[in-house]
Amino acid sequence: MTSKRFRTDDLETIKKLTEALGEKLWEHALVVLTFANEVPLSPTKKTDDVPEATAFNNRVLAFKKAINKHLKSSDASATEVGQIIFGAKNLEYQIEEFVSSGGQTVNILLSGKTGVGKSYLTNALIGENVAAEGYDIDPQTDNVTAYEVVKNGISITVFDTPGLADATGNDEEYLRKIKEKVTHLDLFLFCTEMTSRRFRTDDLETIKKLTETLGEKLWEHALVVLTFANEVSLLPAKKKGNVPEVTFFNDRFLAFKKAIKKHLVAIGVPEITVTNVPFTPAGELDDPRLPDREDWLTAFWIAAFKRINRNAKSCFPNGKCRPYFIFFRLC
Repeated sequence: MTSKRFRTDDLETIKKLTEALGEKLWEHALVVLTFANEVPLSPTKKTDDVPEATAFNNRVLAFKKAINKHLKSSDASATEVGQIIFGAKNLEYQIEEFVSSGGQTVNILLSGKTGVGKSYLTNALIGENVAAEGYDIDPQTDNVTAYEVVKNGISITVFDTPGLADATGNDEEYLRKIKEKVTHLDLFLFCTEMTSRRFRTDDLETIKKLTETLGEKLWEHALVVLTFANEVSLLPAKKKGNVPEVTFFNDRFLAFKKAIKKHLVAIGVPEITVTNVPFTPAGELDDPRLPDREDWLTAFWIAAFKRINRNAKSCFPNGKCRPYFIFFRLC
């Protein structure tokens, strides 16, 4: 990653690998940009007071664009690198991994503060409007409700829960209902909106209450979902500075990731657990495109099954895992 551009020898290496091993190689690829710790700010960037993180992200995007362009031009694959990571082929692979390890059912718990789109996400995952969505000030969910669907032969149960920090003072009651209704889970979705400019106090309190009630091991099964990602727009100052939309989007994404992980460590969640918590953005169904991906819902399911598969593989050599009883075993 220390090179200023993607070089000819890199292009030739990709071409030879593809010719020898076949284009399907790229359906299972992860591109690793090495020596990233040695990427310095160029003198002009220092003069312009460009933040180091912004320059770093721009370098990543430049390499991603160059490799993507070369794969397409060399007919290595008809799919862009972004689609290799976030596309249907990767999802198919993750589902096959889950099924081959003996997986048949998935229990998903959604939680977060009120008004962050949990019920909308529930409907998106189920594939129909089963959960009442809030379009006004009052919370629409005050109970823990299970919704079931079968996808690709896998029985999926999604638990939609009341929003915390809803000013009613009922957080303890809501958490009690979660403990009673959800006896085990495979995936915990912590939802917070990506439209906020910063991670707020009510988000911090929500994370703290969830961790105190359900235990820090909850985060070993967590996937953080940044909702309303389709509504993230460039600030006026960024527009004047001609900042690319995808750069602004990725910077916002990384800022939330950094803030949430910092808070998790601060409340006592082990650093190794925090490091492994994945993040994914979520938008709307009518137009699933986001600045960094073509279909956020497909990308979500990829992240979800990758998280579940990782936990399953870490349990026993055969990849099979006992049910995770977070409430009875840990509390």
